[in-house]
Amino acid sequence: MISIKQVFYVSGLCLLLILLYRTFIVFSPDKDLFEKCSTSHDHSLSLNNERLNALQTILKYKTVSINIRNQNYDALQQCRSYIKQRYSNILENKFVEINDIATYSILYTIKGTETRLKPYLLSAHIDVVPANIDKTNGEQWKHAPFDAVIDGEFIYGRGTLDDKTTVFGVMEAVQEYIRINGQPRRTFYVALTHDEEVKSRNKLS
Repeated sequence: MISIKQVFYVSGLCLLLILLYRTFIVFSPDKDLFEKCSTSHDHSLSLNNERLNALQTILKYKTVSINIRNQNYDALQQCRSYIKQRYSNILENKFVEINDIATYSILYTIKGTETRLKPYLLSAHIDVVPANIDKTNGEQWKHAPFDAVIDGEFIYGRGTLDDKTTVFGVMEAVQEYIRINGQPRRTFYVALTHDEEVKSRNKLS
């Protein structure tokens, strides 16, 4: 038998140990992470018409997740296939690997030259929540949610904020980085998952 006081004491001690561990071990700064960027070229990406068309294409796939038993698997498959096709050129490098996870998710591994450095992960998801156009839930769409209309200033579509723009941005940046710099020093991963909006049934997101 253990008293409530003892429970609180043990719990408090465990919490203190966890906090100390996370502070000084897990989150201890890795000096190699803080490297100065090269100034030999412009690190920005221009959003030209070709890239805009690619973003529109990704946004147009109706990759809707309603619940864990109701996802638009056809659209998820089509979106996944388009992403793999558009960025297939990075696979020409021997240090890049791709794996299909749970049928609809993608994991890229970009191997670095220095294995002693800790890897990092870039993650985004291709599924989106439903878009109700009847305004019953307070949503008001100026344009149809999966038309990806550009009016000269804005692009309208489900997924522009959550989270297909991130998918697009990460993959464009990775592709451009490899084109300019080749193999990185540090290994990193890119995970594009399909079930974030339904509480990650497959524990992917």
